[in-house]
Amino acid sequence: MVAFAVVCGIALGFGCGPSPDQFELPPTATVTGNILEKTTTPPNPLGVAAARITLEVGNNAPKRGFLGPFFANAQGGYVIPNVPAGIYDLVADKAIGTPAQPLRGRVRFLNLREGESRVVPDLIMRPPGILSGIARLGGASATGNAGTSVFLEGTTRVTSTDAAGAWSLADLEAGIYSMVFQKPGFVDETLHNVEVLSGQTSSITTTLEPLNPQSTAALVGRVVVEPRDPLTGDHSGVSVTVEGTSRTLVTTPGGSFRFDSLPLALYSLRLERQDTFTRRVTNIVLRTGETVHDAGTIQLDTHRVLGTGLKVFDLEHSPNGTQVAFTNAAGEVGVMDRNGNVFSQVLTSGAKAAFDPQTGQGRGLSWSPDGTEILFVRFEGFPTLPYRLGIVPSAGGAFRTLLTSGNEFYQPAWSPDGRGFNYYLTPNLRRVEVARDAMGRTTADATTDRVISGSRPPGAVTVVSAVEAAVTGRVVYSFATTANSNGIFSAFALGGVDPIDVLPVTPGGQALPGGESPTFSPTASRIAFCLKSADATLRGIYLMNLDGSGATRITTQPGNNLDFSPDGRRIVFTNPDIGTARLGEVNEVLIPR
Repeated sequence: MVAFAVVCGIALGFGCGPSPDQFELPPTATVTGNILEKTTTPPNPLGVAAARITLEVGNNAPKRGFLGPFFANAQGGYVIPNVPAGIYDLVADKAIGTPAQPLRGRVRFLNLREGESRVVPDLIMRPPGILSGIARLGGASATGNAGTSVFLEGTTRVTSTDAAGAWSLADLEAGIYSMVFQKPGFVDETLHNVEVLSGQTSSITTTLEPLNPQSTAALVGRVVVEPRDPLTGDHSGVSVTVEGTSRTLVTTPGGSFRFDSLPLALYSLRLERQDTFTRRVTNIVLRTGETVHDAGTIQLDTHRVLGTGLKVFDLEHSPNGTQVAFTNAAGEVGVMDRNGNVFSQVLTSGAKAAFDPQTGQGRGLSWSPDGTEILFVRFEGFPTLPYRLGIVPSAGGAFRTLLTSGNEFYQPAWSPDGRGFNYYLTPNLRRVEVARDAMGRTTADATTDRVISGSRPPGAVTVVSAVEAAVTGRVVYSFATTANSNGIFSAFALGGVDPIDVLPVTPGGQALPGGESPTFSPTASRIAFCLKSADATLRGIYLMNLDGSGATRITTQPGNNLDFSPDGRRIVFTNPDIGTARLGEVNEVLIPR
């Protein structure tokens, strides 16, 4: 009895008895997949047994830590359990054959969420490649080119040149890299988009220019700020900094800048102004014999292209603002992060999400307020009922059909309370309540489906560019019955009142008919919209009050598929330039503070 009391007393010192919260581990993720040899093809791929697998932590930045190693089974399959949520690179390597040849493969940017089971597509292992070349020193003899350091950015790989300037980096994973060449007394040389090919050697030749710190030159240029107001043309207030120095100035209305007496060297400029995107101009070299270096005209923009490389036809922020859902050119629903990085590109398979590839406009996406599901319009292709409303889990998986009762569905939009959604079914704006099935999935209660706003001017509706519900109980939408927009309209989410025509009017009293793709600010105090005018002084994206007053242009670039971010700091949109390679390109515009 005494012994028991002592043991229990010790346990009590640490919290004797069950404590369900104290020892709970955070939910983790599981990763599964297959490692395959490079020479095999379906339907009989050959797995790589005992391939070594690691998960690199930190966006492929070496030396930031890794999980593993893990090893593939005899068929090349693997299961990696208990992975903390985060972003990883999955790396596989093994030496195969006689003599042994190293094979390597990498899957970049696995964004693993808590509780997720991720299946990685088959990873093909390939032989590494080699980079080699000559780095000459300007003014040096053929045997005086030693000592230049050669770096491969994003890795720990570095080497140096011999007396002839020769260098080599072997055992490199295939991919696209940037290289940096450095030697004291010479201007750094950076080469971008250097490709390493699997099993091949690529050669690169470069020359480093000498520095003369006793000599100086002037650095001049001009900054042009994208005009929000076409009448101003004021390019003042831009802070221009020569990075790595204390030299900073602010531009005057003309936008010109000049830095005198800079030592000859390699420089970068940083340009900043409120409500525009900061821009860096790199690799500015002041060379021997140069007294004035003109950096040219540099533009600061209120909008910019996000780094997706995708062409998309719908955009919608998640409720927490960390992700953006999109419809891609294959008709699938995917997700990118807020910066345009695509970690888990496709959520669906065979969704047939509806869009018009000619105009670059989709038929709509909408996240549920709890962030778990995404509504979209499917194209079934049946003669009488070609379109349906579908829903897919935001973490990916099988999509389901919610409504099939119409032939021209557009723009489903969840209500902020999550109790239903609005949608356009030609020629009316409608609303339907939702319920949950036994598995907790959203279902549409067809008995509640009703018209909340009657048809607008007569004519066949050719496109509906937006339907969006606000926390105030208002719905905003836009449609066209010809090639041009009929304008922007507002209605009550629960119906009962005729829709209101919202005509944008500038602070100077100019009416702007033909607005489209409206989107509410997070507080529903303003509406943003696009104007695709033939007049360049009017074309762009605008903000206005709910009644249309105070319409003010915030960027000169018009767009499709506008969507306000939940923090109210930006709007994402797609490029509307029909007939160009930029159609569907993803952009963002800053909201003026």
